[in-house]
Amino acid sequence: MTTTILLLTLLSLHFSTSTTQQTWIKAGYWFTGSSFPIPNIKSGLFTHLICAFAYINASNHELFLFQSDESYISTFASTVKSNNPKVTPLLSIWTENGNMTNLGTLFDEWRVAIDSELKESAHTALYDPSSRVNTDYGINEWVKRGLPANKLVLGLAYHGYGWTLLDHNVNGIGAPAKTGSIIGDGSLSYDAIRKYLRSYNIDPVYNSTYVINYFTFGSSWVGFDDVESIRAKVAYAKEKGLLGYNVWQVPNDHNWDLSKAAGR
Repeated sequence: MTTTILLLTLLSLHFSTSTTQQTWIKAGYWFTGSSFPIPNIKSGLFTHLICAFAYINASNHELFLFQSDESYISTFASTVKSNNPKVTPLLSIWTENGNMTNLGTLFDEWRVAIDSELKESAHTALYDPSSRVNTDYGINEWVKRGLPANKLVLGLAYHGYGWTLLDHNVNGIGAPAKTGSIIGDGSLSYDAIRKYLRSYNIDPVYNSTYVINYFTFGSSWVGFDDVESIRAKVAYAKEKGLLGYNVWQVPNDHNWDLSKAAGR
């Protein structure tokens, strides 16, 4: 996505001008549409916190904010820095072309783009022995084509995605299923997943081949990243010599378990 590339550029420029020693980046997004209060963000767990989004006017190419977001964005930097003076606040710029007057439409389009990727692959799989649709393959391709590994940050998803199994007895990774499960399109925050697991006394499975977690309940199958997956992916990022990691989005965490696991 263009916003991701822009973020990588900003992060790289920040460190190339501020220090000769590369700093391990622990970045996270906070979306203005979130109901999670900015003062409750544990800023100490991050080096960078990104407020999403500002937009580009398609007519004059000037940046603008939706009126409903102005109060959040105007106080975002000072609020997160009050909890951690060392954190770097950033504003993410949405660069999608087209009608920018309707936030709901814009966000829906963005969600469709993300969901289309999720529906075509195991959720955030680090590896996939049977497919090129995985994180490791993508990173290796970027590096092979000339992008330095230390200019890349690894994306971490604080959400999962649910499917409805065609046969609940066939429920491993890659089992036949149709999209959507539990709620609507099947997308669930990590916090919602943890509460669901506790409510129904479900023990999730960790698959080290793909480096993902999943659980089944009746005909529902949900893939997500738990503490084990997050730790393994951060270790992978360090081994590959990446710049750090970037979280979408921090309010989806549960008691900051994933952020603490990533930061160790």
